Amino acid sequence: MARKYKQRADGRYFTQVSTGKYDDDGTPIRVPVYAKSSTELERKVGELRTDIKRGTYANDQGKTVGQYAYEWYHAYKEGHVAHGTELNYTNVLKLHFDLIKDIRLKDLTKTDIQRQINATKSPEACRRIKYTINQVLECAIEDGLLYRNVSKNIKVARPPKPEKRALTEMEKAAIKKCNFLPMEKTFIDVIFGCGLRRGEALGLMKSDIDFTRKGIHVKRSLSYAGGKKELKEPKTKTSIRFVPAPEWLMDSLKEYISTLNSLYLFHNKNEDVISIGNFCRMWNKIYQKINTAMGGTDKIKITDLTPHTFRHNYATMLYYAGVDVKEAQKLLGHSSITITLEIYTHLQDNQQTIEKINTIAL
Repeated sequence: MARKYKQRADGRYFTQVSTGKYDDDGTPIRVPVYAKSSTELERKVGELRTDIKRGTYANDQGKTVGQYAYEWYHAYKEGHVAHGTELNYTNVLKLHFDLIKDIRLKDLTKTDIQRQINATKSPEACRRIKYTINQVLECAIEDGLLYRNVSKNIKVARPPKPEKRALTEMEKAAIKKCNFLPMEKTFIDVIFGCGLRRGEALGLMKSDIDFTRKGIHVKRSLSYAGGKKELKEPKTKTSIRFVPAPEWLMDSLKEYISTLNSLYLFHNKNEDVISIGNFCRMWNKIYQKINTAMGGTDKIKITDLTPHTFRHNYATMLYYAGVDVKEAQKLLGHSSITITLEIYTHLQDNQQTIEKINTIAL
């Protein structure tokens, strides 16, 4: 026989069911239940108590995925992560949540998320969608709005790894022929002679050049995330390091620094650290000079050279010079030795293949 429940003035039956949880002030948390009849209310109460007992009850408070995602972003990401990381999250929320943003949290399905990912062409954007929605739903569970994360086991194609290569002999020969301006030449010398990342090189100050120990102290990195110029510590502790430099580089730096009024090796006209616009113009001039020296023109691009090519070239030189992989990790500032090992293993495999081919004879 159905239990007796209070009937409201609007004719509906109403009761509250305890969740067994309490607010921060110790007040029991109860869930309101409504029905058109006491029998229907009894059924709803029974189902609710079963869900609470199983741990499958959650109340999304009527929030949509989009509403809660922005609450999550403002609470945990905005002002708490690097500017570039903030931009990555806002990009996903603005551009890649369009198919799921209006769905209630409790109604979101794995298929909804997979459909959103499938509508995105960029493999990297797909990875970011999955990473972001997973964090949002995990936080919603902790807030008691959901009881399970439906983004688990979502399939995302891995983005292809960019091809990494060292400088070619043709590029090396062309670089020697180029008539670089002093700042252009110094940038090339630093990334070639010490294998610094672009941001690490651009963030260098005169005080970072150690003529006593003959090397460079890497203490900061220049970021252009979202077009915003920002000098900051490198992302990982292993990136903060001392890199010994060859004699020719120290001589070149000594001559260059003697002409500087700016504290920074790479700077604007006002002697402040170089802006993204000025760097791009500088690199384009460097690239054009090298391309021209190789026989190319504005329309014919013989080389696909980037600053990172010089860093990979440095890693390659370390390998062929017999530098131990752990020492190479320190010099390159890799956060994990696995990254260095991948480079060394790839070079080793190539070397062994060439040696085997050279044994082929008639």
